[in-house]
Amino acid sequence: MLPCVRTDPCRLWLAFAFLCCLARPGLAGEPAVPRYEVKVYLSPEKVLTADNEPTKPVLELLGIQGGPTKLRMLFLDGKRRDLHAEGWDVRFRDIEGEKKLELTYKKRYPVQGDDIDAALDAAARQGFDAGESDYEAEVEWGFSPDYSPTQKTDRGRCFGVQDDSQNSRITSAS
Repeated sequence: MLPCVRTDPCRLWLAFAFLCCLARPGLAGEPAVPRYEVKVYLSPEKVLTADNEPTKPVLELLGIQGGPTKLRMLFLDGKRRDLHAEGWDVRFRDIEGEKKLELTYKKRYPVQGDDIDAALDAAARQGFDAGESDYEAEVEWGFSPDYSPTQKTDRGRCFGVQDDSQNSRITSAS
């Protein structure tokens, strides 16, 4: 015979409600506060010289100093771009003057109209919220605006490589 255990119904209800909240998908913290990147698309024939350098008025207007920085990127995805179709961009970046190769994970959330808050809320429900500190929150505003929390890491940290001799650099991205 099983023992009879009497429990206060109020306690049972509170325990049930607590467990439901824990198991509820989409429970999120506060949305992150992003920085904004505005992409401006210009006509090359109007802003570049014959040598593909910015014209003097463009240099002055934008306060550009020094020369360009060379940047090579290699995107990691399948032939059908399955990761990109799911909103993910994974890439290696080799930046001139930097000693380490950068691995970047970027998740994109489309901004519908000008409703940035909906994209921030969607990201927060998937764990990209204000409580996280290992990524940069950014709204990219251009032809197709989106919110993209990005995590950057060097290749060694991501793959557990401790010895610099094991770190090989990608020398060409085709």
